[in-house]
Amino acid sequence: MAVAKWIGLMVLLFTSHVFAQQSQVTASNIFTSEQVAKVERSHKLKERFDVLLPLFLDSELEALNYNLTTLPVIQREYLFYLFCQYAMDVNYLDDKTQAWLEQLAMARPTALTEKQHDADFVVSEPAFDYPAQARAALKSWRDKHQHLDFHRQLSQGQLEVEAIFNSNNPYLNEQQASLARVLPMQTPKRLLWLEDQIQQPSVFFADNLIIATMANLNSSEALYRRLWLRPVDQYSMEAAWWVKNNYPSQQAFELLKIAAKNPELTEHAWQLMAELKPMPSAAEAYLVSALASDDMGEVAAQVLAQLNDRNVLTRLVKIVTEGDPAKNQTQNAWLSLFLNNSSEARKLIKQLFELDSIRKNYGPVQQQ
Repeated sequence: MAVAKWIGLMVLLFTSHVFAQQSQVTASNIFTSEQVAKVERSHKLKERFDVLLPLFLDSELEALNYNLTTLPVIQREYLFYLFCQYAMDVNYLDDKTQAWLEQLAMARPTALTEKQHDADFVVSEPAFDYPAQARAALKSWRDKHQHLDFHRQLSQGQLEVEAIFNSNNPYLNEQQASLARVLPMQTPKRLLWLEDQIQQPSVFFADNLIIATMANLNSSEALYRRLWLRPVDQYSMEAAWWVKNNYPSQQAFELLKIAAKNPELTEHAWQLMAELKPMPSAAEAYLVSALASDDMGEVAAQVLAQLNDRNVLTRLVKIVTEGDPAKNQTQNAWLSLFLNNSSEARKLIKQLFELDSIRKNYGPVQQQ
């Protein structure tokens, strides 16, 4: 780390005189679209780029910067843009070149062109936005190569988890995406090691990507519990779907019950329970009991209405024939039967309204 900082300082010293020339924006730095296009078409600048390219490839950046200082600002910034563009496709960026790109990424272009927006105002924009291109090159490099470093570090038990997962890490999202790519390649031993590491209270997660991925790979109930206690995002919802599709029905139900305790996941978890095949009897009983809920009873009714299972319909009939008509559970059981479009449900409703007790409490069945 100290070496990288020293390299960055040296590159900053060598490039400061270049950027100092670009600190003032004057009228002479405003270029027309025709002037910008002329620079882009210039064969001499293309040749200049080809001549200077070996300096870039050999990381002789001080010499490269010196050569660029002799050019007018618009030509210099165009060549900066070309070098940053070229960096997108190279196979290797050493520390010195990365530091150089980081300096370019923080620079402010002074070769500007004016563009009219609507009819009311004119906006000055960079003629060649090389800082944005430098940032794109650095991101591309990290995306392409960081996962290889993480794979090596993790396989050796040397991954610095807290260095990645902390709220001050500006590259947290990129780095955790790279880490997620290599997790399926790891041995069970290394995955268990990482699970232990991410349980530390100092580890910060911006979202649920890593916890969900680890829970799925390790089949870890502890991680599923932690995951579904956190604010819900696409990864926590996808993990519930993964459980439904990859666990035996009874085990999936037990895990989805954990997810359902999070109010933001309740409906999603119930829906997945209803899709379990075969449907565990415990899941049927659980969803039927949810009909009594003041807040979620109607949701449970809608979920149960999707099921044509004879056992579920029998449970609903038992509730409406034996339950108190004023209670939530009874009313929601009726709702579930009426929402069920199956011929079996319609047949049961007709039979129910042939019962004196039902006709007394609810009146005659409405003909559809």
